[in-house]
Amino acid sequence: ALFSKTPVITSKFSSLPEAAGPSSYQVDPADIDAIAQGMEGILNDDDFRKQMVEKGYLYAQQFRGEPLTHQMMSLYETMLT
Repeated sequence: ALFSKTPVITSKFSSLPEAAGPSSYQVDPADIDAIAQGMEGILNDDDFRKQMVEKGYLYAQQFRGEPLTHQMMSLYETMLT
């Protein structure tokens, strides 16, 4: 979703907040009102939605193949020296 510039509403539990990033709207999945509030905010507040999209896309860039490959190679080289 982040790579496709889609705002994300996710559970605030487990590893989902880390995966979805700090610009995601994180809720207790059992809290229907919180989910509805997030949906309304995304649908009705253009600035809120745009900020989520822009920050989410930037956050997702760290998981692109090339930068991630360089980070892993650097880690391996450090471990081997």
